[in-house]
Amino acid sequence: MTINKNKTDPEFWREKLQANCKTCGGTGVVAIDESAGAVELCKCSRMARPLAKMNDPVHGLHPKYHKWSLSNAIDLSLKTKEQIKEYFKVAEMHNPYRNLIILGSQGSGKSSVASIVYKFLMVREYGVSVVRFSEIASLSRIYISNSSEFNNRLELYSLLKEEDFLIIEDVDSRGHSSDPNFERLGYGLMDEVFSYRANHPRKATIITMDSNIVLTPSTLGRSFYNSIYLSDVEDNKIFEIEIKEKG
Repeated sequence: MTINKNKTDPEFWREKLQANCKTCGGTGVVAIDESAGAVELCKCSRMARPLAKMNDPVHGLHPKYHKWSLSNAIDLSLKTKEQIKEYFKVAEMHNPYRNLIILGSQGSGKSSVASIVYKFLMVREYGVSVVRFSEIASLSRIYISNSSEFNNRLELYSLLKEEDFLIIEDVDSRGHSSDPNFERLGYGLMDEVFSYRANHPRKATIITMDSNIVLTPSTLGRSFYNSIYLSDVEDNKIFEIEIKEKG
């Protein structure tokens, strides 16, 4: 029986990549110590899972995440593209694990920039996931109030903590409240998850947000907020891309 593989199946990509790989000659492995017969997976094999993930609609990616690149994102200004290139340069040469904030007005192309960054990281074999801030806010609200429902969503909780790079789309100020109990009850999860990420040497968080929004400690959790906004730029904890209009 023939099994039809699609683009969400790692085997679909593994077969395609190995068939055209000049490094391993289609074997999927390369020698690292010929005298001992030791081998390791070739990059063509390692890239199969990231490519399947990039094409999985369950992953929550809008089609634009596959569409945009630096060369075809014609709506982005030259200045914005230069900022993206600078981020890539820093990631390649110094430290990829820096928090990144992508700022811009509504419809300015924040998601386009995020998608370009996403593909840059994925092809370098990092673990990257994209979630909307509303998903995290919803999970945060049931963190204390509904343990059964929270247990049903442990997969998302694990992803938020353990993914190498987490892209959070459309961060807003819904966490802001003058009631001190609101933060403790509604956003305890934010503080627990993001303080962990902020202090982990190999985890970084990327957020997109409207440049008119003013974030508060209750939005992202106090520890994570402080790690970004109370740190010196020289600490290399944060990189910022503010989308400039063309003109």
